[in-house]
Amino acid sequence: RFRLTTLSPPTREYPFVISADVRGALRVWPLPRRLAKVVADIHTRYVSAVVQKTTDTIIATTFKPEITTYSPAGGVRYLGPHISNDNYIALGNSGDIFATYGARDSIEFWPLTPDSKPHVVATHHGAVSQVTFVGQAGEFVTSGRDGNLLRWSSLDKYTVLAAFNKPILKFLFIAVTSTMLVNTSDGAIWRLSNTGQPVSIRSAGHQISQLTEIGDTPYICLGLANGEIQIINTENWEEFALFHGHQAIRDIAFASNRRDISITMSDGTVHIGHADSTDWFQAKVVWKTLDILARRVSLTPDGIIIAICTDGMVRF
Repeated sequence: RFRLTTLSPPTREYPFVISADVRGALRVWPLPRRLAKVVADIHTRYVSAVVQKTTDTIIATTFKPEITTYSPAGGVRYLGPHISNDNYIALGNSGDIFATYGARDSIEFWPLTPDSKPHVVATHHGAVSQVTFVGQAGEFVTSGRDGNLLRWSSLDKYTVLAAFNKPILKFLFIAVTSTMLVNTSDGAIWRLSNTGQPVSIRSAGHQISQLTEIGDTPYICLGLANGEIQIINTENWEEFALFHGHQAIRDIAFASNRRDISITMSDGTVHIGHADSTDWFQAKVVWKTLDILARRVSLTPDGIIIAICTDGMVRF
């Protein structure tokens, strides 16, 4: 409330700001808590990044022929040579390997060691749409433009789980019901039966922009290009429309309590829903809308919304 006469900046030995004002008051101010720290800057756009939790390592890709990794223990390292078009990352469940894939036919497998060198696997997919590790033995499942869904028991041995006459965009394994779902390029969704035969659960239609499970429940959530959110129960295959917006769905995130959902539209608007129960078929949902130009949104367990926005801001 009063004009300041002097300020003493913080030092390493005394990390506080000291102020004095015209009324003779002397105040000591703690420094604000730092929210972000720059650990690497390679002066080009990052394409994707993941965190390997067991080793606290960040793995990030760009369009350059190298991969950037950072950990508090090891600092910044650069892995290469790397196939620059393989920009998507899949983490192994054992924590000692990761894979990069993308618009090419091949997949790179990288061990998380200081002298990492990749093992390159040709998939014959034409282009790889998804790689997901299963179990702890290093097995993984791949899909691609050729319409084949493959399960690999090793880096050179696979079996065909299913074959479609159109490209596979994404697939999802529901652990609660041991169900594999496959989304093809025409907007259809298929489940794999015990015999391996695909069974249609959603016919061709609007493109699916998001396909995600809701925690350890039998429910899955679909985000459609027409702005609709659908919930499907993979135990009895009932479904209902949870939400309908006026823009395509860009991103969907659930909090770990399985009752809070964020829906990001293509115009950056975010709709936050809170359900009074984890049974989404019976729950009442209260909605609020945030106009924040969001690209991706995450919900923390203690009720914080974190949004990466298209105007360059990160909002809490």
